[in-house]
Amino acid sequence: MDLFYLYLSGLIVGGIAVGASLFGGDGDGVGDGLQALAVLRLRLFFFFAFFFGLAGMLGSLLMDPSAALFTALGSGVVCAFVGDWMLGRLSGSSADSSLAGDDLIGLEAEVTVPIASGSTGKISATVQGRTIELLARRANAQDPLNPGDKVLVLEIDDGVAVVDSS
Repeated sequence: MDLFYLYLSGLIVGGIAVGASLFGGDGDGVGDGLQALAVLRLRLFFFFAFFFGLAGMLGSLLMDPSAALFTALGSGVVCAFVGDWMLGRLSGSSADSSLAGDDLIGLEAEVTVPIASGSTGKISATVQGRTIELLARRANAQDPLNPGDKVLVLEIDDGVAVVDSS
């Protein structure tokens, strides 16, 4: 019994679906609206097909047909569950690199545009490896701050840093 075409079909169909899920799709979109397929994760099937085909093709070159078939089945099942689990974990995680006002309080910065009493200037600081610029005003009406002066951010008020000399 020659299983070459079965392995090749699994490799091609599964490879296309797995590739699509790695480059933007989630591999589950085809059966989302069908109740019968809601229990069966389509991504599992595609991972199984790809790794079944891959292991079967390689196994048919290196071992007898029955051993290749069992190797392909085992590889398909294991890789389907591991791949589905990994993609599920990756899609559930998120990274947020946005800055919140709390990230800026207590930050030491440098004045880049003079801050005169009662007016707004600009400061520059490095936060989370990025250099940012913010509008800034003095916390109290003392002498003006000049470019190069070091300041401490006390609070953020309507997007403007309230600073004082450090």
